Amino acid sequence: CTKQSLDHRKREGHVHIALQWDKGYTPAGSRFYFYPEDGSEAIVRDCPKEGFSETLPDAPTRFCACMLSLLSAIHLNDSELYGRVSHYLRQERRSSDLNVAHMAEVAMTGPSLSMRDMNQVPVWVQKGEFSGLLPEARPMGMYLSLKNLQGQKRYGELLCACKAAIALWEQEDTFTLLDIYLRMLCATGCYELNRVEECDRHLLAAMDMALPNGFITPFVEFWMSTGCQIEHLLEQYYPQWRAPVERTSAATWKNWIAFHNHYTRENITTLLTQREYRLARIILAGGTYQNVADELYLSVSTVKSMLSAIYDKLMIHSRAELAEMIM
Repeated sequence: CTKQSLDHRKREGHVHIALQWDKGYTPAGSRFYFYPEDGSEAIVRDCPKEGFSETLPDAPTRFCACMLSLLSAIHLNDSELYGRVSHYLRQERRSSDLNVAHMAEVAMTGPSLSMRDMNQVPVWVQKGEFSGLLPEARPMGMYLSLKNLQGQKRYGELLCACKAAIALWEQEDTFTLLDIYLRMLCATGCYELNRVEECDRHLLAAMDMALPNGFITPFVEFWMSTGCQIEHLLEQYYPQWRAPVERTSAATWKNWIAFHNHYTRENITTLLTQREYRLARIILAGGTYQNVADELYLSVSTVKSMLSAIYDKLMIHSRAELAEMIM
């Protein structure tokens, strides 16, 4: 999404958030991401069955809707929708129009980061180089680079970069989705660095922007990224929103896990490097750490570290879970 501002409009007891583009307002793709309760009906209504090119002719709007639709598909465990939109974006990435190709890549990168599929993250995101993006798309490019730092657990760099971004983009008289999410990422970095009081300040700043307008999505997404801090702050400052956030988080987390496991099985060879995949196959065949070390010409300590990294990538904790992903 680019230089968007929030247009908050109450609709049937919920908050509908639209993104403001140069050519006017458009619904933000799949409304599940903005409705606190049940998004299944809304996502069917808002996601075109035959693709986005005819129903959303403006390219930035179309690709924003695509990315939000992919994220919604993950949280709703809707693999059919995910596959359909992904297919459309893969086609657009091959466009001769570099602006279109770059926007399609941006739309695909956000969900890849959400699925912890770090091997699908483009080089320009990893390096933080946005010169190939349209100016209005660069804030989203920057956000994806910050999410990449989070995914790589480079929390010190994440915190410094987020603070710099806030200083660069913050405006006195308004705020954007980017302002909210930058503070959520700051809070995550602080929490992982054991700077809990600073974490709380960033979370509360985000809450003060979002919750008076009924926008709970960031806190649903980051519910498990900052321990119990969101829960405690909601209880103290916004008690009316604790139950909706907790309830929605519990529901979407189950769907996310189900989708993640399906996605992992389907994309195991892209999630893991060739060497990691070989290591996993040897381990699952009954090999010991020493067997793996001998076959791959590694030290035993390196084998153990690689297996730990595999578990982390796949979000699993045992060889039995690994077997479900690979065998």
